[in-house]
Amino acid sequence: MPKSSGGTAIASASFVERLTASERRIITLLARHGALTKRALSTRASLSWSTVVKVVGRLEKSGLVRRTGTAPRRPDDGGKNAYLYRLDDAYGYVIGVDVEYRRMRLIANTLSGTVLRTVERESPRDPGLKQFLRAISEAIDATGTGLPGRLLGIGVGMPLWLVHGGPAVRREVFRRVEAALAGRFGTAARVHNNIRAYTTYLAHGRPVAGDFLLVTIRTGLGFGIHVGGAVMRGADGLAGEVAHLQVDPEGPLCRCGKRGCVETFVNVEAIVRDYYRAAGRRALSLPQIVDLADRGDPAAVSVLERASARLSTAVAAVILVLDVAEIVVAAAFGRKGRVFAAMLERHLKGAIFPHPGLRVRYDSLDSDGFLHGAALLVLRDCYE
Repeated sequence: MPKSSGGTAIASASFVERLTASERRIITLLARHGALTKRALSTRASLSWSTVVKVVGRLEKSGLVRRTGTAPRRPDDGGKNAYLYRLDDAYGYVIGVDVEYRRMRLIANTLSGTVLRTVERESPRDPGLKQFLRAISEAIDATGTGLPGRLLGIGVGMPLWLVHGGPAVRREVFRRVEAALAGRFGTAARVHNNIRAYTTYLAHGRPVAGDFLLVTIRTGLGFGIHVGGAVMRGADGLAGEVAHLQVDPEGPLCRCGKRGCVETFVNVEAIVRDYYRAAGRRALSLPQIVDLADRGDPAAVSVLERASARLSTAVAAVILVLDVAEIVVAAAFGRKGRVFAAMLERHLKGAIFPHPGLRVRYDSLDSDGFLHGAALLVLRDCYE
């Protein structure tokens, strides 16, 4: 079995693939609820007592699950106190990598969700594939060195702009990164668009993972779609990528090569610049502009109305195709971000046929969500 640079044994690449459906269900329940008895696992997992006994026995023998005390017994219960079982964080961990333009952030998570370590490294500038793989491998080594247990998998969230070329090139690069990391570390590797990683993060934290469309507004515009219990990927990893829908052929030049894409009008810098032109005032931050709009400032209101109207064109296209009722806008709009969400909802309801269930909600963009989402790219294969 291969070793990491810290001398820790590395799990075989088949660890994730070898988990049975019943094992995934038990792991999911223990990760979500902590210590449980076999009886509680049987009830919550809708598995027979004999199946739970066998599965817990296998997981305990492997070291993934350990016995941890007994559950309190009610006065009317007969027999002995039931043993409690929990996931053993010493068994192993997964590493998530969030690749940004200037930095790479890494996190080591156990199957129970415990964060063991976070690491930050400088991203290589305009790297070739070999340089990128060397940099990311060194960062993974540094993150895992000295941690207890085995490396169970690697998840990487990569921005689309990192890959120069069309869909076929991007698909091949993602595949080669997965294969190289799996071969280098002897474990499962999952590579995805970082917006899809964030979508996975949002879906994982929801009590009911219903369908939703995620819109992230940063220096660019990102879209992620969660439908039928899974994040949509598409043949080329571009499902829902409507940021480059052209809304004004005479508009600003977009990084995709076209003019007037939605993304050129709806991003942090574009909104701040539009406010400066409209108000003739010194540049304000995006939260300040949203706060002014909430107080009725005409220039701030008009700027956000224009941005939300243009964004609604792209969002409406997704709604009409997939019938997604919930839209989540994640951005650094500050405490009053609901102002923009309300504008977008109004524009959407005016643009499509009646949709009584349609709702737009605002979430403050969580930069750690991209990091946790990268880890979940591989963790989700361990869960039901």
